[in-house]
Amino acid sequence: MTKTIKYILFLFWIAFSLNSFSQSKTQIQLVRAERLDYDEGVMKGVKRIIGDVVFEHDGAFLYCDSAWLYESNNSVDTYGEILIQVNDSVSITGEFMHYDGNTRMANIERDVVMKDKTSTLTSDKIIYDRNTNEAFYNTGGVLKDAENTLTSIIGIYQTSTKKVFFKEDVVLVNERYRLECDTLVYHTSTEIAYFPSATVGISDENYMYCEDGWYETKTDITMLKNNAFLSNKNQSIKADSIYFDQKQKYGYAWLNVVLRDSVQDLFMLGDYCHYDDLNGFTYMTDKAEARMVENMDTLYIHADTLKMLFDSTQTAQLLTAYYHCFFYRDDIQGYADSLAYNAVDSVIYLYRNPVLWSEDNQLKADTITLFLKNGQFDEVHLSNLAFISNELEFQRYNQVKGKRMLGYFNENKLFKIDVLGNAESLYYIEEDNGALIGVNKTESAFMTMLLDKNAFTNITVSGKPKAKMSPWENVSEEDKKLLNFVWLIQFRPFSREDIFELHAKKKKSEEKVTE
Repeated sequence: MTKTIKYILFLFWIAFSLNSFSQSKTQIQLVRAERLDYDEGVMKGVKRIIGDVVFEHDGAFLYCDSAWLYESNNSVDTYGEILIQVNDSVSITGEFMHYDGNTRMANIERDVVMKDKTSTLTSDKIIYDRNTNEAFYNTGGVLKDAENTLTSIIGIYQTSTKKVFFKEDVVLVNERYRLECDTLVYHTSTEIAYFPSATVGISDENYMYCEDGWYETKTDITMLKNNAFLSNKNQSIKADSIYFDQKQKYGYAWLNVVLRDSVQDLFMLGDYCHYDDLNGFTYMTDKAEARMVENMDTLYIHADTLKMLFDSTQTAQLLTAYYHCFFYRDDIQGYADSLAYNAVDSVIYLYRNPVLWSEDNQLKADTITLFLKNGQFDEVHLSNLAFISNELEFQRYNQVKGKRMLGYFNENKLFKIDVLGNAESLYYIEEDNGALIGVNKTESAFMTMLLDKNAFTNITVSGKPKAKMSPWENVSEEDKKLLNFVWLIQFRPFSREDIFELHAKKKKSEEKVTE
């Protein structure tokens, strides 16, 4: 099959070359030689020419050690050290050449070298078409210039346009990169390579893959398209398209972008990404999503913009998400205007009106800090106007507030709360059969309570405590809520998909307010 394809390509190229030839035919002229033998009785129209032989045809000069000149069909076979000087810039050498003066086609074989002002092409066999100024090979060839070496099984070099077409087992190598693909187009004047086929690139620092793209070898700028993939030691990025400047260490990615930090097991997804390795950051916009994988759990984060900071070893240090940030994990969910995750210390910071849900408990404060340990939630700190509440039946809520709160987790479940400063609690007292007895309010400097199945139990108070239990029949609407209590269930995501829907609704509602 491979031989058939090569043969078809060769016939197509020959047919194209012949069709393009429309000049009048001229005879090959012998310029000089040391010896000429001709016997019309033995070989009519055939001359044997030996020693320092030079031919000329339509401005091109052919040099060789010996030759057979066939005047009847206007062709010549040359032997020895062969040189065809096509023009001022292109020359070809070899050990055998058949040249046809009618078609202006040269077939050069054995250690063939073609040179122009910028590059050198070598092969066992080259066919050169003087009509189109194209060189063709299908037995393997190597093109070299100042920067790059390119090899392939099949090749066509257009010397007029300085464009080279490589096909089958194509390899481009320079001091920085090695590219491997099936098809490649290279411009020797600009040293830009175009690869419209599956391509793999390898350097000391990076690995890349795409199915379409280009590479500027002078500037080390690469454009990867169609299933584009780029990676270094710790990060990888895939997208529909990736632009990367190897020297400046920055780039962009568009559409279906997935960036992964393998050390921290962090993912960033979106439709636009800018990354800067020298300055150690990456940011993502347009459907931006982060995924933090911890053991068997994944925390999904969505916001307007995501930004990741790296250290000098390209290891992720800090992930920030802003604005309108929603997040979801099976055991914890929430909202904040902005979020920061310290990957080194495994700490999550929630800023500006954050709300957090752990099972049926809603936690709210000016700032919320979550501490992880071995991939599980360990503690939560609520600073300023701290609130924790859970919903009962008929829009009734158990509530605790204070200046600060420290919460503790066991197997990702909140089981203990310490309230530090200005502690207040409000909880409903029921009979064993569920009938309401009343509402209990407590005030103290400090408070500790345990949670069991989302119910407040074993409440301990200290620091001048005050308590009041109001019978249910005397409880007013005002008595049912602590000051500044608000229930924000409308912002709670119950799935990964919800973080996108709630984000869109939140932005839309704020846009209406500003109109």
